[in-house]
This record gives sequence, structure tokens and C-alpha cells, in this order.
Amino acid sequence: MTDHTSYPTLAIGLDAGYRTDELKKLATLICTDVPSRKAERVEAIVSTMLTDLKGVFSKLSPLAQKAVSETVHTWAGVFRGRV
Repeated sequence: MTDHTSYPTLAIGLDAGYRTDELKKLATLICTDVPSRKAERVEAIVSTMLTDLKGVFSKLSPLAQKAVSETVHTWAGVFRGRV
């Protein structure tokens, strides 16, 4: 997912913006069990993000944590790294 389209919910964004194989890679990073169906993968990712956000954040590298923090604290919600 490379565009900056806005979606009303995380589930809708994941379903619309990612193919099933991409969702499998994302789910593998944060979920204990990775479901085989796309809709279930979306649900697992959303559930993990809503119940264990601190745990997901803590798995990020220090640089990635800073990028997330920067993104969260901008009006547009989009990280724009400087070259």
C-alpha cells in the first residue's frame, strides 16, 4: 500500500489496500496465529492492534518508533521523512 488514501476504519483500509499475501506478512509480524482467509487476517490484525498496541509498538526498532510518533503528531497523519 503506497497511496495516502483515507479509510474510515483500519479494517476497511486493510481490506481495500492490501492483497491477501501482503496481509499474511503483516499478520505474521504482530499476531500469534495467522488465519488462512483474508477477512480473518484483517480481523486478527485489527484485534491485535486494538488489544495490544503497546506490545506492537514495543516490537518496532527505535527509529520506527520515532517515525510512528512523528506521524501520529502531524495534522495529516502521514510521515514525510527528510532526505
